[in-house]
Amino acid sequence: NDTGTFNPEARESSGEIKNTAAQLLYLGESLIQWIKLEEGTFKLIVRNINIEELVNEIVMVHKPMASVKNNRIICNIPAHASCMYDPMLIKVILHNVLLNANKFTSNGTITIRTVVADHCLTMCLEDTGIGMEASAVASLNNLIPVASQKGTHKETGWGMGYMLIID
Repeated sequence: NDTGTFNPEARESSGEIKNTAAQLLYLGESLIQWIKLEEGTFKLIVRNINIEELVNEIVMVHKPMASVKNNRIICNIPAHASCMYDPMLIKVILHNVLLNANKFTSNGTITIRTVVADHCLTMCLEDTGIGMEASAVASLNNLIPVASQKGTHKETGWGMGYMLIID
């Protein structure tokens, strides 16, 4: 328009485009890292990571998807929590775990928390979703991929998220 500002529809579309681009970036990075793992060319790049910032970055990409299903994402990350690891691997894992949590949760809560004990940081993700069959849990706990299932809104998947996380 003549004032040089975006109208509300353009602003909303711009936000959706930005969010979709971020989702595609994480998907692309996930696939690239997985290919490198499979080829044996992956190199861990360890550096100090501010976990709170990293988690918030990923959560911002997932909040629009969560709101479509009336899900809330809660972060219980201590301020300034940090660890030494490859940030891309943490992003790949967290992105894929959040995709699955949202896929199988409607009108619920997805909670991310960290615990630091004995100089070790553990990240936990809980959701109020439909859960998994015991056989699927057993397979995943034994690092065996499971077949993709339809989500609470009949979302389909490729079954690659679990393989990326396991690898």
